[in-house]
Amino acid sequence: MANTPPPPSGDNKTREVLSMTLVVLALSGIVLLSGATLLIGRDIETAKWVFGAVMPVLGTWVGTVLAFYFSKENFNAAAQSVADMARQTSGIDKLRTIAGRDKMIPVSQIKSQALTPAAAAAARLSDLLATFAGYERILLLNSGGGAVLYLIYRAEINAYLGEVALSTAAPKPDPATLTVQNLIDSSPRRTTLFTSSFDFVAVTATLADAKIKMDKIDHCNDIFVTNTGGKDEPLLGWITDNTLIENAHL
Repeated sequence: MANTPPPPSGDNKTREVLSMTLVVLALSGIVLLSGATLLIGRDIETAKWVFGAVMPVLGTWVGTVLAFYFSKENFNAAAQSVADMARQTSGIDKLRTIAGRDKMIPVSQIKSQALTPAAAAAARLSDLLATFAGYERILLLNSGGGAVLYLIYRAEINAYLGEVALSTAAPKPDPATLTVQNLIDSSPRRTTLFTSSFDFVAVTATLADAKIKMDKIDHCNDIFVTNTGGKDEPLLGWITDNTLIENAHL
Protein backbone atom coordinates (compact mmCIF):
# COMPACT_ATOMS: atom_id res chain seq x y z
CA MET A 1 0.00 0.00 0.00
CA ALA A 2 1.34 3.42 -0.94
CA ASN A 3 2.21 5.76 1.89
CA THR A 4 -0.15 8.74 2.25
CA PRO A 5 0.62 11.96 4.09
CA PRO A 6 -1.05 12.37 7.47
CA PRO A 7 -4.05 14.70 7.62
CA PRO A 8 -3.27 18.24 8.71
CA SER A 9 -3.51 18.96 12.40
CA GLY A 10 -6.29 21.18 13.76
CA ASP A 11 -3.94 24.16 14.03
CA ASN A 12 -2.64 23.74 10.49
CA LYS A 13 -6.16 23.33 9.14
CA THR A 14 -7.30 26.54 10.87
CA ARG A 15 -4.39 28.45 9.37
CA GLU A 16 -5.14 27.09 5.92
CA VAL A 17 -8.81 28.11 6.14
CA LEU A 18 -7.86 31.56 7.43
CA SER A 19 -5.30 32.03 4.69
CA MET A 20 -7.67 30.98 1.93
CA THR A 21 -10.37 33.27 3.38
CA LEU A 22 -7.99 36.24 3.32
CA VAL A 23 -7.02 35.52 -0.28
CA VAL A 24 -10.66 35.25 -1.38
CA LEU A 25 -11.60 38.42 0.46
CA ALA A 26 -8.64 40.30 -0.96
CA LEU A 27 -9.34 39.22 -4.51
CA SER A 28 -13.05 40.01 -4.07
CA GLY A 29 -12.15 43.40 -2.71
CA ILE A 30 -9.91 44.11 -5.67
CA VAL A 31 -12.69 43.17 -8.10
CA LEU A 32 -15.29 45.27 -6.25
CA LEU A 33 -12.93 48.19 -5.92
CA SER A 34 -12.08 48.06 -9.60
CA GLY A 35 -15.77 48.02 -10.50
CA ALA A 36 -16.55 50.87 -8.14
CA THR A 37 -13.71 52.90 -9.58
CA LEU A 38 -15.11 52.47 -13.08
CA LEU A 39 -18.60 53.46 -11.94
CA ILE A 40 -17.44 56.65 -10.27
CA GLY A 41 -15.06 57.45 -13.08
CA ARG A 42 -16.69 60.89 -13.42
CA ASP A 43 -14.80 61.90 -10.26
CA ILE A 44 -11.47 60.53 -11.39
CA GLU A 45 -9.38 62.17 -8.64
CA THR A 46 -11.49 60.65 -5.86
CA ALA A 47 -11.42 57.25 -7.57
CA LYS A 48 -7.64 57.39 -7.90
CA TRP A 49 -7.30 58.31 -4.24
CA VAL A 50 -9.56 55.46 -3.05
CA PHE A 51 -7.96 52.95 -5.37
CA GLY A 52 -4.44 53.98 -4.37
CA ALA A 53 -5.23 53.80 -0.65
CA VAL A 54 -7.03 50.47 -0.56
CA MET A 55 -5.13 48.46 -3.16
CA PRO A 56 -1.83 48.31 -1.23
CA VAL A 57 -3.66 46.93 1.80
CA LEU A 58 -5.33 44.17 -0.19
CA GLY A 59 -2.08 43.44 -2.02
CA THR A 60 -0.25 43.17 1.29
CA TRP A 61 -2.78 40.59 2.50
CA VAL A 62 -2.25 38.44 -0.57
CA GLY A 63 1.53 38.89 -0.45
CA THR A 64 1.65 37.93 3.21
CA VAL A 65 -0.32 34.75 2.62
CA LEU A 66 1.79 33.74 -0.38
CA ALA A 67 4.98 34.47 1.54
CA PHE A 68 3.73 32.26 4.36
CA TYR A 69 3.16 29.30 2.07
CA PHE A 70 6.39 29.73 0.11
CA SER A 71 8.49 30.28 3.23
CA LYS A 72 6.97 27.17 4.75
CA GLU A 73 7.98 25.12 1.73
CA ASN A 74 11.46 26.65 1.72
CA PHE A 75 11.81 25.92 5.41
CA ASN A 76 10.81 22.31 4.89
CA ALA A 77 13.30 21.99 2.03
CA ALA A 78 16.06 23.57 4.12
CA ALA A 79 15.23 21.31 7.06
CA GLN A 80 15.41 18.27 4.80
CA SER A 81 18.78 19.46 3.45
CA VAL A 82 20.14 19.88 6.97
CA ALA A 83 18.86 16.43 7.89
CA ASP A 84 20.61 14.96 4.83
CA MET A 85 23.85 16.71 5.79
CA ALA A 86 23.53 15.41 9.32
CA ARG A 87 23.18 11.89 8.01
CA GLN A 88 26.28 12.40 5.87
CA THR A 89 28.36 13.70 8.76
CA SER A 90 27.13 10.88 10.93
CA GLY A 91 29.10 8.56 8.64
CA ILE A 92 31.69 8.46 11.42
CA ASP A 93 29.15 6.44 13.40
CA LYS A 94 29.08 3.84 10.67
CA LEU A 95 32.88 3.78 10.53
CA ARG A 96 32.87 2.90 14.23
CA THR A 97 31.05 -0.33 13.39
CA ILE A 98 33.57 -1.47 10.76
CA ALA A 99 36.76 -3.24 11.74
CA GLY A 100 39.81 -1.87 9.96
CA ARG A 101 41.16 -5.34 9.25
CA ASP A 102 38.02 -6.13 7.23
CA LYS A 103 38.50 -3.20 4.83
CA MET A 104 42.26 -2.66 4.77
CA ILE A 105 44.41 -3.67 1.82
CA PRO A 106 46.30 -6.69 3.18
CA VAL A 107 50.09 -6.59 2.94
CA SER A 108 50.00 -9.54 0.53
CA GLN A 109 48.20 -7.33 -2.00
CA ILE A 110 50.34 -4.22 -1.51
CA LYS A 111 52.95 -3.32 -4.08
CA SER A 112 56.05 -2.40 -2.08
CA GLN A 113 59.82 -2.77 -2.04
CA ALA A 114 61.78 -4.04 0.95
CA LEU A 115 65.17 -2.41 1.47
CA THR A 116 67.49 -1.63 4.34
CA PRO A 117 67.18 1.99 5.53
CA ALA A 118 70.51 2.85 3.89
CA ALA A 119 69.56 1.16 0.63
CA ALA A 120 66.14 2.83 0.64
CA ALA A 121 67.70 6.27 1.03
CA ALA A 122 70.19 5.48 -1.76
CA ALA A 123 67.57 3.99 -4.10
CA ARG A 124 67.59 5.71 -7.48
CA LEU A 125 64.48 7.58 -8.41
CA SER A 126 64.69 6.30 -11.98
CA ASP A 127 64.65 2.72 -10.71
CA LEU A 128 61.62 3.40 -8.50
CA LEU A 129 59.70 4.93 -11.39
CA ALA A 130 60.42 1.84 -13.48
CA THR A 131 59.63 -0.65 -10.71
CA PHE A 132 56.39 1.07 -9.71
CA ALA A 133 55.16 1.94 -13.18
CA GLY A 134 51.47 2.84 -13.00
CA TYR A 135 51.53 3.41 -9.21
CA GLU A 136 51.03 6.88 -7.74
CA ARG A 137 52.26 5.90 -4.26
CA ILE A 138 55.53 4.10 -3.80
CA LEU A 139 55.90 2.25 -0.50
CA LEU A 140 59.35 1.35 0.80
CA LEU A 141 59.62 -1.08 3.71
CA ASN A 142 62.43 -2.04 6.03
CA SER A 143 63.73 -5.42 4.89
CA GLY A 144 64.87 -6.05 8.45
CA GLY A 145 61.34 -6.20 9.82
CA GLY A 146 58.79 -5.07 7.29
CA ALA A 147 58.09 -1.68 8.90
CA VAL A 148 57.22 1.35 6.78
CA LEU A 149 60.20 3.53 5.88
CA TYR A 150 58.98 5.94 3.23
CA LEU A 151 55.82 6.66 1.30
CA ILE A 152 56.89 8.36 -1.93
CA TYR A 153 54.51 10.09 -4.33
CA ARG A 154 55.20 9.73 -8.05
CA ALA A 155 53.96 13.27 -8.67
CA GLU A 156 56.63 14.60 -6.30
CA ILE A 157 59.35 12.64 -8.08
CA ASN A 158 58.26 14.07 -11.41
CA ALA A 159 58.11 17.58 -9.95
CA TYR A 160 61.57 17.23 -8.44
CA LEU A 161 63.09 15.93 -11.68
CA GLY A 162 61.52 18.91 -13.44
CA GLU A 163 63.06 21.29 -10.93
CA VAL A 164 66.47 19.73 -11.44
CA ALA A 165 66.14 19.93 -15.23
CA LEU A 166 65.29 23.65 -15.04
CA SER A 167 67.90 24.46 -12.42
CA THR A 168 70.72 26.81 -13.39
CA ALA A 169 73.01 25.51 -10.64
CA ALA A 170 76.36 24.15 -11.73
CA PRO A 171 77.27 21.43 -11.96
CA LYS A 172 73.80 20.10 -12.76
CA PRO A 173 73.28 16.59 -11.37
CA ASP A 174 72.56 13.70 -13.69
CA PRO A 175 68.85 12.78 -13.26
CA ALA A 176 69.77 9.10 -13.56
CA THR A 177 71.85 9.32 -10.37
CA LEU A 178 69.33 11.13 -8.18
CA THR A 179 68.23 9.16 -5.11
CA VAL A 180 65.41 9.05 -2.61
CA GLN A 181 67.63 10.92 -0.17
CA ASN A 182 68.14 13.71 -2.73
CA LEU A 183 64.37 13.91 -3.11
CA ILE A 184 63.73 13.96 0.64
CA ASP A 185 66.36 16.63 1.24
CA SER A 186 65.07 18.84 -1.59
CA SER A 187 62.63 20.63 0.74
CA PRO A 188 61.30 20.46 4.32
CA ARG A 189 57.81 19.86 2.93
CA ARG A 190 58.96 16.75 1.09
CA THR A 191 60.83 15.53 4.14
CA THR A 192 57.59 15.65 6.14
CA LEU A 193 55.48 14.27 3.30
CA PHE A 194 57.57 11.14 2.73
CA THR A 195 58.39 10.33 6.33
CA SER A 196 55.44 11.42 8.47
CA SER A 197 52.37 12.30 6.40
CA PHE A 198 50.84 9.00 7.51
CA ASP A 199 50.03 7.27 10.77
CA PHE A 200 49.43 3.83 12.25
CA VAL A 201 46.60 1.99 13.97
CA ALA A 202 46.39 -1.39 15.65
CA VAL A 203 44.91 -4.37 13.87
CA THR A 204 41.99 -4.19 16.31
CA ALA A 205 41.14 -0.59 15.35
CA THR A 206 37.97 0.48 13.54
CA LEU A 207 37.80 2.65 10.46
CA ALA A 208 36.69 5.49 12.74
CA ASP A 209 39.98 5.18 14.63
CA ALA A 210 41.81 5.44 11.31
CA LYS A 211 39.83 8.52 10.29
CA ILE A 212 40.47 10.27 13.59
CA LYS A 213 44.21 9.78 13.17
CA MET A 214 44.09 10.80 9.52
CA ASP A 215 42.29 14.05 10.38
CA LYS A 216 45.00 15.02 12.85
CA ILE A 217 47.76 15.15 10.21
CA ASP A 218 47.93 17.69 7.40
CA HIS A 219 47.74 16.16 3.92
CA CYS A 220 47.37 12.68 5.39
CA ASN A 221 45.67 10.17 3.10
CA ASP A 222 47.12 6.93 4.43
CA ILE A 223 46.92 4.90 7.62
CA PHE A 224 48.99 1.75 8.01
CA VAL A 225 47.89 -1.17 10.14
CA THR A 226 50.33 -2.96 12.42
CA ASN A 227 49.81 -5.39 15.28
CA THR A 228 49.57 -2.78 18.09
CA GLY A 229 49.76 0.41 16.04
CA GLY A 230 53.51 0.86 16.43
CA LYS A 231 55.38 2.41 13.51
CA ASP A 232 58.33 0.02 13.91
CA GLU A 233 56.16 -3.08 13.64
CA PRO A 234 55.71 -5.14 10.45
CA LEU A 235 53.09 -3.80 8.09
CA LEU A 236 49.83 -5.77 8.07
CA GLY A 237 47.57 -3.59 5.96
CA TRP A 238 46.89 -0.22 4.40
CA ILE A 239 43.82 2.01 4.84
CA THR A 240 43.53 4.88 2.37
CA ASP A 241 41.33 7.95 2.30
CA ASN A 242 39.30 6.30 -0.45
CA THR A 243 38.63 3.34 1.84
CA LEU A 244 37.14 5.66 4.46
CA ILE A 245 35.04 7.59 1.95
CA GLU A 246 33.58 4.45 0.40
CA ASN A 247 32.64 2.95 3.76
CA ALA A 248 31.27 6.13 5.34
CA HIS A 249 28.27 6.25 3.01
CA LEU A 250 25.02 5.43 4.77
